[in-house]
Amino acid sequence: MTITELFLNKVLPKQDKNNSESNSQNENATLPISTLFTYSSMPNPTNFPLLPHYLTILRSIIASLIALTLSNRENVAISAALMISTALTIQLPQLYLERFLKIDASQWSDAKVNIIFSGFPQAIAVFTLVWITVNTLSNEEGRALVLKAGELAVKTMESQASNSELSDEGSNGEVTEDTTQEGLGGVKEVIQQQQQDNDEF
Repeated sequence: MTITELFLNKVLPKQDKNNSESNSQNENATLPISTLFTYSSMPNPTNFPLLPHYLTILRSIIASLIALTLSNRENVAISAALMISTALTIQLPQLYLERFLKIDASQWSDAKVNIIFSGFPQAIAVFTLVWITVNTLSNEEGRALVLKAGELAVKTMESQASNSELSDEGSNGEVTEDTTQEGLGGVKEVIQQQQQDNDEF
């Protein structure tokens, strides 16, 4: 066997095998977070499996900003705001995925991940929470209810701590019941006052 034949039979197959192994390793390597800011990075479930989690965060931020912007406008109903939030939380990330990252949706479908709607339910939940919080704190009745609920929670926690200490000494736990009834009475008074104000209008 000549040297040329030995080279062709032994050396070149090993080099091809090494090259194929290195290429497969590069394809399976996890991409850094900078992939999210790289144009046409084309992440897939193999090299960037955390993309759905980042999409959930992105959609939640968009939904919270929409809720903060529209909740202070008196002429915007929650139904209209919810429609706007739904459209934007779906379309903006979808444009980002398709036009900037240029993902292949079929690869994510094969991995049983609906990348287009990933994080959408969480975003709607964040929108609802922010909307309710802002609207509750923007009027006096809502703030009064929140304060009363906070006072009730503090009193309940204090009474439970006192009750646990007294139970070691043989207490019957009357402190917890009395404090809880007192806090509930305060909340009922605020609700009754709010109903009276609504009846006057």
